[in-house]
Amino acid sequence: MRFAIVPLFIFAICLVLGGGPGQPANAMSEEKKEFLKAEALVEMGDYRSAIPILERVVERDPKQATAYDYLGLSYANLGQLEKAHGFFQQALVIDNGHRGANLHMGQLYLQTDNLPQAEARLEALDKACLLGCEEYTALKVQIQSYKTKKGM
Repeated sequence: MRFAIVPLFIFAICLVLGGGPGQPANAMSEEKKEFLKAEALVEMGDYRSAIPILERVVERDPKQATAYDYLGLSYANLGQLEKAHGFFQQALVIDNGHRGANLHMGQLYLQTDNLPQAEARLEALDKACLLGCEEYTALKVQIQSYKTKKGM
């Protein structure tokens, strides 16, 4: 199963992440630029190129839940599921309501036939997405599809 990535609006992020006083409004730190580059590589499916960049990001900022989620996503798509699981877990330790990490961890659980844990990730998304969100809907559909395929 290929893991879904929720489309991100990189352009909007770039506009929001402007520089501080004395810097042009569109100035951005090298760390932010590096993260956005890794994010774009993940979105393009170039997981091998994204991994070393993301590793540098989490080395500099160990509380960057999204970078851990992207590391997990990259390793999952490269077939390294145990490593992926560890990175998804780390993202959820930092932010247990992280929508991407909950979605991707749920998908990993479905891939490894662990329906109860996938449903637990769906419950976590239900709490994180008070008015609903794409991640909740995606995982719910995938769980229903899994159950149908398994005759449940």
